[in-house]
Amino acid sequence: MKDSAEYKVYACPNPFGPTIHPYVTIDNVGMDAVVSIFNRAGHLVRSFYGKEVAGGSVEWDGKNKSGNLVAPGVYWYVAKTGSSKKKGKILIIY
Repeated sequence: MKDSAEYKVYACPNPFGPTIHPYVTIDNVGMDAVVSIFNRAGHLVRSFYGKEVAGGSVEWDGKNKSGNLVAPGVYWYVAKTGSSKKKGKILIIY
């Protein structure tokens, strides 16, 4: 696998409907990345790291860290690997 810095991080499907699709994949984040998902207010919704970042991608089921489905709207993801940080957004629909 090549260095993820060469590739754009993306989420698919986007928009994402947790009641329609089982998960959204955030891809090209890097094997040792920490991926955090935030709501529009900037509050942390969920984080992924270690074995959860299998093969340089993350699968999010649209649930917060308490296991509840998040509200529809725009969410931001941040993938940090060392000093590199990549951001994107996901639109949640129902």
